[in-house]
Amino acid sequence: YYLENENIGKDGSSADMLGKMFVMKYIGETKETVYLTMLDNSMRIIDTVKIFDGSINSAHVTARMLAEPCMIRKASMAVIAHNHPTGLPIPSGEDIFTTKTLQTALEGVGVSLLEHFLVAGNQYTPLMYRTSGLVRQNAPATAFYAGVDKSKFYSGVNGEGKSKYED
Repeated sequence: YYLENENIGKDGSSADMLGKMFVMKYIGETKETVYLTMLDNSMRIIDTVKIFDGSINSAHVTARMLAEPCMIRKASMAVIAHNHPTGLPIPSGEDIFTTKTLQTALEGVGVSLLEHFLVAGNQYTPLMYRTSGLVRQNAPATAFYAGVDKSKFYSGVNGEGKSKYED
């Protein structure tokens, strides 16, 4: 119970902190699983919920699965994560396409998708940072990144989109 709730109310403005948080959530997971972290306007964590348990190599998530909890908890920002239980934290074409689709859908209901993390073992990759030209290419001016210092959000992440702290 403590581990599930220890991050509520904490500052969620660091990609590195969020990446480490998701690594902890996936300890022992053997199926692809999707988590959603919701943040308020001050970038404080409102809640983190498991959205979907998939199979050994796939997890299906829809915009509605993300939008409903965000609307109920009055979140203005969201971060999602899914794991590759037996692989590497490298985004597939489907991961990138799904992220673009979810980002657009969430923006339609006033929620900014900050990041999509891929987790494998004790490593994570912030997909939107790594593929920024692909995902943020047409982000509207009202998107989260328009008013936030990206260098602070990604300060613990190296140029390859991986944590500088990974083992």
